[in-house]
Amino acid sequence: MRWWSTRWLIVAMLGLGLVAVGCNSSSDEPPAPLASPSDLESFRYDLNAKISGGGGDLGGGSGVNLSIDFTVDASGAIVAPDRQQSTIKADLGFLSINLESISIGEDSWTREPGGEWTTASEGGFGDLGFDVSPTDVLPTEDDQTLSDLRDILADREWESEEVNGIDAVRYDITREDLVAMVTETGTAQDLADLEDMQEFDGSIWLERSTGIPVKLLVDASGTVDGEENTIHLELNLKDLNDDSIEIEPPA
Repeated sequence: MRWWSTRWLIVAMLGLGLVAVGCNSSSDEPPAPLASPSDLESFRYDLNAKISGGGGDLGGGSGVNLSIDFTVDASGAIVAPDRQQSTIKADLGFLSINLESISIGEDSWTREPGGEWTTASEGGFGDLGFDVSPTDVLPTEDDQTLSDLRDILADREWESEEVNGIDAVRYDITREDLVAMVTETGTAQDLADLEDMQEFDGSIWLERSTGIPVKLLVDASGTVDGEENTIHLELNLKDLNDDSIEIEPPA
């Protein structure tokens, strides 16, 4: 499996929740320990991802090389415990998607913008095998990763920054940090995927008073079968616990 695949993209995103190396602190006030977005009552989010480069040989002796140029822009809102609204625009090269979705409990609806709502088996982008919900990317309370990362961050320095209008602290991540953590806790496939990645720069921002992650940023590149591949990913959380966020079934 190539590192530019959806699975590798998730590995890169989770790398932001696995390893964090802080910058010099600009404040003596210690931030709150890392918390999970699942602790929030509600929030809005937006995500941008771009994967480009060569995809390697199509296989079967075809001699045909794949070319990749994927972009995904998603935005939406989540209200605990089980309500989500999202809008996804994606260009996968062979397929373009422009879709709105609403999920409430086990019920979900989708539509093209301005079209009629229809019921959906899984809701929105999930029908195509993708999931861009922040709660599926960031570690939750029942994930051992969250506890491990809390321990790591307890002894790390940070950089104070304001992000999305929120008083936050930033931790920067390098490829060496990611490899070290995956070597300790990852699988053989994780390590194999990372071998193709020569460059990795990432950062995570936590709200200072609560420890909730409010921004993730990843830029990575590497060579697969002689073709350069790049990934850019940015995820933002905002309007934390905003009681004006309401998600209802479509009319």
